[in-house]
Amino acid sequence: MRITDYTSLGLRNIWRRKSRSFLTILAVVIGAISVIIMLSLVLGAKQVARQQLESIDGLTLVSVSSNPEIQSNGNLLNSDSGGSETGNILNDTTINALKQIPHVIDATPLVGIWIKSLKLEGQTKKYRANIMAYTPGTKVLNIPVDVGSQLKGGDMDKIIIGGELLRNFGYSGNPQDIIGKKVILYANGYVDWGVDPPRPPENPTDEYWNSMQSQSSEITAEIVGVVINGLNEGQDYITLDWGRKLMTSQNWKYDDEKRKQREEARNQLQQQLKSEQENQKNTLYDQIANETDEQKRKQLEENWKNEWEARISNQLDIMGYNNYSDLLVLNKQDNLLRNGYGSILLRVDNTASIESVGNDVKELGFGVQTAKDMLDNIEKIFRLIGIIVGTIGGIVLFVAALGIINTMIMATYERTHEIGIMRACGATRANIRKLFIFEAGILGFLGGVIGLALSYGLAKVGNTIGNKIALANSVPIKDIISFPLWLIVSVVSLTTIIGILAGLIPAIRASHLDPVEALRYE
Repeated sequence: MRITDYTSLGLRNIWRRKSRSFLTILAVVIGAISVIIMLSLVLGAKQVARQQLESIDGLTLVSVSSNPEIQSNGNLLNSDSGGSETGNILNDTTINALKQIPHVIDATPLVGIWIKSLKLEGQTKKYRANIMAYTPGTKVLNIPVDVGSQLKGGDMDKIIIGGELLRNFGYSGNPQDIIGKKVILYANGYVDWGVDPPRPPENPTDEYWNSMQSQSSEITAEIVGVVINGLNEGQDYITLDWGRKLMTSQNWKYDDEKRKQREEARNQLQQQLKSEQENQKNTLYDQIANETDEQKRKQLEENWKNEWEARISNQLDIMGYNNYSDLLVLNKQDNLLRNGYGSILLRVDNTASIESVGNDVKELGFGVQTAKDMLDNIEKIFRLIGIIVGTIGGIVLFVAALGIINTMIMATYERTHEIGIMRACGATRANIRKLFIFEAGILGFLGGVIGLALSYGLAKVGNTIGNKIALANSVPIKDIISFPLWLIVSVVSLTTIIGILAGLIPAIRASHLDPVEALRYE
């Protein structure tokens, strides 16, 4: 018998028992869908992550952190405002050292900028922001601006916002309209960041200083671009030049050395004047002694004291010893110089060199994170989901295999007489065995094909809905469910093999039936 004969007979026998065949194939379909969805989610998530990395050419990026013990969080562009519990500082010296590592093309610092909040000019609601400062124009980082323009080196008071702020501001449907609008950033207290604080009044009181601590400084920035499909929709970007200014704290304080000198001179002058006051007491006593009226005597003494107090105060004013305002100086502290950068991003010449570069960075005592780390973290999450769904799919396929076994065993009982006729007409045991194996394989094959078709339809619907939701919420994902060719072939092959294996026992049993007894069977 030819393969076409086995296939034709198999399909005919399956069609004769429509209900049973339908239920058997349905079990295979459900199992196939579970397996397909599980694998496609894992593959799709990894593909989306890879696409996001490719959008910033991130597959050859290495992120360097100051603390080698901090675990990877899956974000290459993650950065804080510097500093480290280990004492390591990422500064320009570190950048120069990292550039000397073989296969490193370029390096650039990243800094997380802290502000209290921000709002869109003309609106009242404030939002928190995750602002990162970087150096535009390097070979390392290219921010994928979807609307507007890129930042340029030296840009001040300009910002690129992410999808989260775009949505919060109410422009997710028309992002082009937000370009050129202003956002207001709020800094904290009298220690101002990025702005010059107002000069205090003469001889400011403690009440004045305390009141200034509760005030917030306002910094205005122009929106020049929007990143909708970036690695992190909550990430916003400014230049490192402006970031350094924002991370420079400024506050008015007294020049302690000059204040000390002035206080010493003031005390010396007071002592000198008081000494002159003591020397002139005799003149006062002579006047009082000649005065018989007790009330006038007290008045003379009181006038003399007031006159000297006024004279001392006037002399201190003339010398400038009562005013300390001229000793106030604007104190500036470059916190990037003191704490270092939040992280440093390296560009490596090719993906094969990433591991060796990472090892060299670790030898310098710094932490390392690569694109592979990010992809692995995402894959771990979806792998867990995949295991759960896959386990369910495996159980369903196992039940489907039992259903195929049951269907084929029932077929041997129902077709015993038919088997006897086939044997009497010259069919061998191998022919009977192959026929039943072909039928079982066809059940598995049909289940896999139908399951694949339904999964593809569900994926289309799921991707369409998911893309619309993602677009409405500015989430940077698209077509998370994907079907590579190897997945299609593997699933159909798997269900077919399961069907063939499930049909082995019934096929062997059918082939060993005695022809004579089979012909007598009713």
